[in-house]
Amino acid sequence: MASILKVNEIQNRDGTRTILDNTPCVDLWRLSADFTTNGATITGWERPDDGYNAFINGLTESSGVFTFTVTGLYEVQVIIHAQNTTTGDGSFGASLEVSSDGGSNWDNGGYTFGGDADTGTNKSMTNKVFINITDTSLYRFRLVTNSMASGTKINGNTDYNYTIVSFVKLSPAQ
Repeated sequence: MASILKVNEIQNRDGTRTILDNTPCVDLWRLSADFTTNGATITGWERPDDGYNAFINGLTESSGVFTFTVTGLYEVQVIIHAQNTTTGDGSFGASLEVSSDGGSNWDNGGYTFGGDADTGTNKSMTNKVFINITDTSLYRFRLVTNSMASGTKINGNTDYNYTIVSFVKLSPAQ
């Protein structure tokens, strides 16, 4: 009879790791409806339910704040589709924000901006950050809108991926 030994981590006598946890984590979220509020955390996220989109040990989301369930070094990619419906919005977008203290304080990991002086112009904006999650109880991620004039919207739809955020664990925490 074969025996199976499953180990997440082995430590040397001095506490340093010799085998690191390599639990996979992949997740994709889409904005389920248009978002129009300036200076706000983008809310209304859902996992695609098309049958071919899957997640493994995915994140949790509440009020637009994503919480990691597995430690590791993550690539977080954001793709935003937006439309300005007024000529007064030549630059609009979102900041990619990370908290390492449970959401009390937020650091700006990057911006993604688009815009045009023409009414009804569609824009796609993208950016990514790498986040080293060493403690799942402390790290959070969110998107916050910036410089959105009245009538500008970040596009979302419950039936297909328009504005998305993806999380891929690349390696164990560093």
